[in-house]
Amino acid sequence: MSEILIPESWSFTTLDSVLIELESGARPRGGVSGYESGVPSLGGEHLGNNGDFKFDNIKFVPVDFANEMNKGHIQPFDILIVKDGATTAKTSIVRSSFPYKKAVINEHLFRCKVSRHVSAEYIFYFLWSSVGRQEILKDFRGAAQGGISKEFVKKVSIPLAPLEQQKLIVSKIEELFSHIDAGVEGLKQTKAKLQQYRQSVLKDAVTGKLTEKWRELNTDKLEPSDKLLDRILAERRENWEREQLKAFAKKGSLPKDEKWKEKYREPTEPSWAGLTKLPIGWAWMTIEQLAADIPRSIQSGPFGSNLKHSEFTDKGKLVIGIDNVREGFFSKGSDNRISDEKFEELKKYMARPGDVLITVMATVGRTCVVPADIEPAIITKHVYRISIDQKLALPDFVNMYLWGAADAKKQFFGQVIGQTRPGLNGGIIRKVCIPIPSIEEQREIFNAVDSKQVSIDRLEAEISSKLNMVSKLKSSILTKAFAGELVPNDSQQTASELLERIKVEKQQLVKKAKSKPKKEKKVTTGRKSLESVLKAVKEPISPEELMQLAEFSLVEIEEFYIELAALSEQLEKFMPAKEQLKSWPYEKNASLQLKLKD
Repeated sequence: MSEILIPESWSFTTLDSVLIELESGARPRGGVSGYESGVPSLGGEHLGNNGDFKFDNIKFVPVDFANEMNKGHIQPFDILIVKDGATTAKTSIVRSSFPYKKAVINEHLFRCKVSRHVSAEYIFYFLWSSVGRQEILKDFRGAAQGGISKEFVKKVSIPLAPLEQQKLIVSKIEELFSHIDAGVEGLKQTKAKLQQYRQSVLKDAVTGKLTEKWRELNTDKLEPSDKLLDRILAERRENWEREQLKAFAKKGSLPKDEKWKEKYREPTEPSWAGLTKLPIGWAWMTIEQLAADIPRSIQSGPFGSNLKHSEFTDKGKLVIGIDNVREGFFSKGSDNRISDEKFEELKKYMARPGDVLITVMATVGRTCVVPADIEPAIITKHVYRISIDQKLALPDFVNMYLWGAADAKKQFFGQVIGQTRPGLNGGIIRKVCIPIPSIEEQREIFNAVDSKQVSIDRLEAEISSKLNMVSKLKSSILTKAFAGELVPNDSQQTASELLERIKVEKQQLVKKAKSKPKKEKKVTTGRKSLESVLKAVKEPISPEELMQLAEFSLVEIEEFYIELAALSEQLEKFMPAKEQLKSWPYEKNASLQLKLKD
């Protein structure tokens, strides 16, 4: 921090020097999961990313418990800091808009109260900045789920401006941030409208509205799709009968009657209750009707022991899974592969160029088209492959409907099976109904939609880029603010004078605290006092044993240390070194023994 140049009237100081209170809170023994009312109890999960709060999953402690707490009561303009876990150093401030008149914090937060000679918002904005966060984390100890101790306040260096300047800086920050936030809200609204427009385009596409005028001009040139379907289905039956007769001839015994023809199974016809009237020349068709007349045209990947996750390698042939099937498009995603030998064994599960893929497990209902330039690849059990009869439908048109149309979602999610692991199966997929116009109109629709989608994608990318710049813009404002570059520095006051007044204030608070009659210290979490435990055991015990006998939890190490330090003058210490008492429990090899003096 000292490398930052600040105005002459400013001073670098520690966070400790401007605080008059620093404390953590507590919860009842056993936690708070059983309480649905009482006094709100805030933890790290309730601090928002913007210095605000999230109250959607608020916890409570009993009123009596809160009343007995001698620490952790939230007051206006307190600064709350997460002290441990993945969000250590996240910071929020209790503004006048805070909705609770009475609330407390749990043991995972620090409550910081600044001197009346300092702007709480000024200190908050510094701690909330990226530089302030790094200052807090100087005290971080432990692994990923480690945290900070109360000592962090002595390590955080703050560029302190005179009070008059602090107020001007806060006012300017909030003015600039409000403009940025208004712009962000406008961008989010625009993005939402683009999504609505995208859905509107897709709806018009699959209902025929988008190509209504084009259809009127080309009606006499188009073969109605229902007539085309009838012709293709008849051709499929003829092909099947021809192959059956060849098989009979090969065996040397021709059929005596026509009963063998009854074995032919016609594809499932549309029967969905949500079928609506379509434009002239369109027809509802099931996926089974649209599937190509080739072996395994509707198929999922290998199940069970046919393909184990342990058989995935870094090299070899591509394996297409859920990560490759995105929101209407194909992605390399997780680049899972199998050996060439395993690929040959599972070759019947190959993904063919132009196949429509549907995710059927875990993330259900995502679709894409297999690219024309796909390398040799197979699908997994989480994906179904549909080879489309391209005389009836374009794969891109089918994919557009399955991914984008609300009616497709209704058919998918109205029939999802399973509770804990919902999924689709072949029977459900075969029955899904799709509105099909002529091939020529499908091509016209897809090209029109694709053109509009490209424009929408470009605008959304521009909005996302601007939204991503917001944090950088705010960070730049804060950097200037705490270097003294955001507002004029013409104050006649100095930060050093301010620090002297804070010292006097702290001294007065200490005198006031000493003049109050001492109260018996309350144990707020159902624990036993350390003094009572030591009296009961009589023989020397280690700090670890003392902590267990007094029923301190692992999250109450800080409180244990404080209470132990208060008893220091009453203890006999059998030790290798006196300093270990001060460092325990952070020292793993502490071996001292404790006993009350006689």
